[in-house]
Amino acid sequence: MNKIKKDPREHFVIYKSFHESIQELEEKDQLQMYIALCNYGLNHIEPDFKGYCKAIFIGWKPQIDANYKKYLNRKDKTKKNKKEQNETNVNDNVNHNQNDNVNDNQNVEITNEKATLFKVAVHELLKEKYSYYQIRKFVDFCNEETPEGLLRYEEINDIEYSAKNYFENGE
Repeated sequence: MNKIKKDPREHFVIYKSFHESIQELEEKDQLQMYIALCNYGLNHIEPDFKGYCKAIFIGWKPQIDANYKKYLNRKDKTKKNKKEQNETNVNDNVNHNQNDNVNDNQNVEITNEKATLFKVAVHELLKEKYSYYQIRKFVDFCNEETPEGLLRYEEINDIEYSAKNYFENGE
């Protein structure tokens, strides 16, 4: 096995097709393939295979590498965003006034977290029934403000029922 110097990961994506291809191998090769898949996905350690196992691995490698590249891009973006956010927070939180004004940034963070959790919940509940585009439209609709000043998702008790009404009636 050859080790490539890259950041080790805590997780990686295993596709159903990876599992299905392993199931077609003889039992003695299956464990080796799972171990090789994990070693490459987590630590970028390439296996030293011959024959069928090598052929299968060659088919997986581009997808695992592409996912790793996405991971690095997200990691860099997150690091950059955190750095910018910290710089912004340091500069914006200076208050020269002698008053009792309250910083609402914490409420914004809580609202953003709720919106993100709502979006994840909607995708998980509706992904079997609706397309990504339909779900995205529904999430956007739910993030609109109501006349009472609330975001629509704050008033939703049953996501599936609300989505069904939205798609059948337009709202």
